[in-house]
Amino acid sequence: MMDLCNSCLRSFNDEVARDALRLAKENKLTKIIELGAGRGPVTAAIAESGEGVGISLVVCDLEPNTDSYRTLQKRYPEQVFPVYTPVDMTDPNCDLSNAVLILSTTMHHIPFEVRPLVLRSLTETNSRIAVFEPIVRTWKSMFLAALSFFAVLALPVVFFKRSGKLRRILWCWIVPIAPCMFAWDGVISCLRQWRVAEWQAAFETLPNPPQVEYQTGFNSLKIFWAGVAASQEACTSATATGNSS
Repeated sequence: MMDLCNSCLRSFNDEVARDALRLAKENKLTKIIELGAGRGPVTAAIAESGEGVGISLVVCDLEPNTDSYRTLQKRYPEQVFPVYTPVDMTDPNCDLSNAVLILSTTMHHIPFEVRPLVLRSLTETNSRIAVFEPIVRTWKSMFLAALSFFAVLALPVVFFKRSGKLRRILWCWIVPIAPCMFAWDGVISCLRQWRVAEWQAAFETLPNPPQVEYQTGFNSLKIFWAGVAASQEACTSATATGNSS
């Protein structure tokens, strides 16, 4: 259902993939890590685009979707490197260094009280971080999320060639529980979104608040910032260049 909404009805996953590649190229990074990846839609979009040559794609989650990860790795064995063990973003020991860290359609699933821990852990890295949310906390967004009930009815037709078609026909048409659940989940997800002011307030509680860039769209929010260690490395490099001159 997420594939249908963010890859077919919207180009959201492709937009995230383009932004991830741009960040990697601008910052001369050769690794993109999709955190809280679920099925790994952004990793798949980057790999399918053919524009990520020379960039390693790491897909991981607290609850890894091993079947999807194996499929991705089989299709792109020289580029996709799944992590099959749980990756906790609040754990400072997990390897999130020297990479573009992508959280797409992820943060609103994280409990409110845990989000500051996630922001602190990510900000303490020397990586570039980007958060992408396809919905926001507005009445307009909630209305559109509720309308996804009708979009999900098309699921058995759109993905007819995929395995599991009988399951989709059952739960989308014969017993239409899936459209109801997805529409309800979409509305609740909108309510769990932070507005820009709330994001900024959370960043300002960190020991070293980063400079954050916010981009708001018609029904989306993008957030970009650099880990403190990355910023310090950039300053050191700039100072060294200035002294050399």
